[in-house]
Amino acid sequence: LWRDFPALFLVDPEGQTIRPRVLNQLDELIERGALPPDAAVRFEAFGIRTDMKAKIFEWTHDSFNFPAAVIESEDTALTIRTALQEADEVAYDLVSGLRMLHPIMDRDSRDAAAVKAALASVIRQVLRRYWSSLEGVFREQLHSPLLVATEGERVTWLDEWRDAVRTSARDVLEAALDDFEADANDLRRQQKARARFYGGLKKHLGGDL
Repeated sequence: LWRDFPALFLVDPEGQTIRPRVLNQLDELIERGALPPDAAVRFEAFGIRTDMKAKIFEWTHDSFNFPAAVIESEDTALTIRTALQEADEVAYDLVSGLRMLHPIMDRDSRDAAAVKAALASVIRQVLRRYWSSLEGVFREQLHSPLLVATEGERVTWLDEWRDAVRTSARDVLEAALDDFEADANDLRRQQKARARFYGGLKKHLGGDL
């Protein structure tokens, strides 16, 4: 649920998402000085996963804690949206790289289903580890004073987030490759996977790999 933070809590100037009205009320309290910007606020979020009909598969519950100022600033909202969008782009880089490990077109058609299933399993595990490792970083960085400060300080906040994304993605990819039993052909595929992933990472985040 934390990855939907912008839709839940932030103003969307483009109007594609509309946050709950209680957030607008809190925003007004901050503007009037009735609620200090550094006041800690806590939200409980409940949801359900359904088949879009009558069947409920799962109830969900999560909580969010952060300073009230986070919900007020459009600049802060843009910074958070940028951070999560870039993390999504790096997740795509992970998937793109991992697909190099199991090139279905290189296999006999009889093995295509098994190879596809193996690839899907690897991708699910890697993405789960990737997003899990970033959740704690994101929640912690919501409390950083840099997030609600000047433009330069928000850039610093975003750079810190990018470092965390870069480290997490690199670690989970290399761990997946370490678990991959390989012959000579598969070792070449590993190198292709690294090249594809690190190329995308450099494009989306820049900086040192």
